[in-house]
Amino acid sequence: MFRITVAAIVLASTMTTGAKEIPEGFLLHEKEAAVSERTGAPLLVSPCAYSDGRPGGSTAGGADRLDARTVYSARAEQVILYSSATAARLALQTFRAEVGRCGKKKTFRRGLTEIWLGDEGWKSTGRTYGKGRAGQEDNVVIVRRANALVTYLRAGTGPAKPRALRGLIADAAEMQAKICDIAECVTG
Repeated sequence: MFRITVAAIVLASTMTTGAKEIPEGFLLHEKEAAVSERTGAPLLVSPCAYSDGRPGGSTAGGADRLDARTVYSARAEQVILYSSATAARLALQTFRAEVGRCGKKKTFRRGLTEIWLGDEGWKSTGRTYGKGRAGQEDNVVIVRRANALVTYLRAGTGPAKPRALRGLIADAAEMQAKICDIAECVTG
């Protein structure tokens, strides 16, 4: 009994307290554009593109969200806090499954490539196609760290721009350096 209690105290002391909300000014690009505090907002990145007007953004893990802040701009940013790391992991897993299910349509393609950021991270380019040629494109980096999901997106037109992804990865890396101020990270 004593060993279990000591182990629980040691584990608890290695965890950050974790916030239940994302403070104003926490996001990197908050001063650049409008900010939404809507907890139920869909993920910035759309796993699917629909031609019938349905929103394409995933609302994965919506019931388990504690808070969300989203900056809508040419270089969009979103941080979502979930009730647990498991809930955040499942939300990202759901998003990845959605990409697998509908990311290779005739009129839309989205690929995912793993990156080494956070507990798990992905970079992605999605592109719409019409009349045999590429249309609108987005570049995305989405990273999970503990119970937080961080997304950076840059939308545009034309061919893929590797520099755009590098900039988004740099933003995600910068956010990873401070996300444990609000997420329930376990330190070793």
